[in-house]
Amino acid sequence: MKLEEARAKLASDLASDAAEAVTDYATEQVVAAREKVSAYAETAREKVQEVAASAAEQAAETLEQARDAATHIPDKAVNAAQRATRQFGRAVADEGMRDQLLLGAAGLAVAAALGIVYQRPDPG
Repeated sequence: MKLEEARAKLASDLASDAAEAVTDYATEQVVAAREKVSAYAETAREKVQEVAASAAEQAAETLEQARDAATHIPDKAVNAAQRATRQFGRAVADEGMRDQLLLGAAGLAVAAALGIVYQRPDPG
């Protein structure tokens, strides 16, 4: 019986050692997995912060460009109006051009008057 008891004890010891080895391995794997997940989470957090900072910088740049463009619009409008006034003044100063402008305006007035007459309903 001692042989059977020795075999049972040996089997029990082997099973206990195997269970302990498996437990130790599983614990090591869980710790390693936690460390990897933590590292991945930190990397993801850093990337999100970088993207957010980049988006904020781009938005600020775009806003600044829009502000600059908006401040120049009135100046450009005034310059365009001044150029148009000068060109119109030159055109009116030239007698031939002035006559053509007046003739064109008169032609438009006649065409508008004819259009009004033809749009009236027939009284009869």
